[in-house]
Amino acid sequence: MDYATLKPFFDGIPLVYLANSVENHPHVRVVSLIQHREQLWFCSGADRPKYEQLKQNNNIEFTLLARIDNEFHNIRAAGNALEITDSTTRTEMADVIPFFHGYWETPEDPNFVLYHLDIHSIEYHPPGGKEYFLLDLMVGTSQRFEKHYRKTS
Repeated sequence: MDYATLKPFFDGIPLVYLANSVENHPHVRVVSLIQHREQLWFCSGADRPKYEQLKQNNNIEFTLLARIDNEFHNIRAAGNALEITDSTTRTEMADVIPFFHGYWETPEDPNFVLYHLDIHSIEYHPPGGKEYFLLDLMVGTSQRFEKHYRKTS
């Protein structure tokens, strides 16, 4: 299992549940995940609560639940949300985000906040079994595990 195997799950701007924590209070919200240049991105408005929350703590996790042929695949990723202020990158991303002009007029709009996701690890749970895979992108390793569930009476 490697990252290239999981990349198709990120096609088409899927919705993911992005979480972080500020002062021991969890925050989860849905964001549109954008895959571009083999990297993951999302954007927001500077007037949204997540902007201030991510300024305080940019450690994130997200979960993507993908349904393919009536089977559910679960991907969980952890890393950092890095705010991008570089005007060249902001302009490039504004051109590839299909909903950009529904929210902002130009990439220079101060309310347009662009994040690059620096993913450190990914857990992938394919359908139909107890196995899952853990990819450590920081060191380039992949491990296969089995989950054991307790039986209840």
